[in-house]
Amino acid sequence: MCDEVEKWIADDIRACAEHAAKFGVIIGVQNHGDFIKTADDQIALIQRIDSPWCGAIVDTGYYRGADNYAEMAKAAPYAVNWQVKQGTEGVENEESKPTDLKRLLKIVRASNYRGYLPIEILSSRGGTAPKDPFKVVPEFLAELRRAIAETA
Repeated sequence: MCDEVEKWIADDIRACAEHAAKFGVIIGVQNHGDFIKTADDQIALIQRIDSPWCGAIVDTGYYRGADNYAEMAKAAPYAVNWQVKQGTEGVENEESKPTDLKRLLKIVRASNYRGYLPIEILSSRGGTAPKDPFKVVPEFLAELRRAIAETA
């Protein structure tokens, strides 16, 4: 990320965090594969913001480093929330490997994160039929609950 752009973003998010603090609200900075591609990008921005009212939203599907799990582990100590996706590549497609939920839960537990683990189901791309959320969401939630139980 360009240093000048990072400064602008940090200044604005810091102002949001200062306002949010008055109401007990924590601001989350989410990686999303654009200007925050890696855990290092995310951490540098959070450190530049320098507020106890701001942390990372660890989006399991949008790190663009060589090892997405290593990226998640690096960002995990800064986590104020997560976005747990079915795959670690940001787009659900035939080539996308499913998220290794047990490996992910070990990372979450090692970071001492105490909060919710929201799940996010992404639409398929490439002309395939849309997923039925009434089927896919309960199935993925059950998988996550199994992983939580198996890593306790």
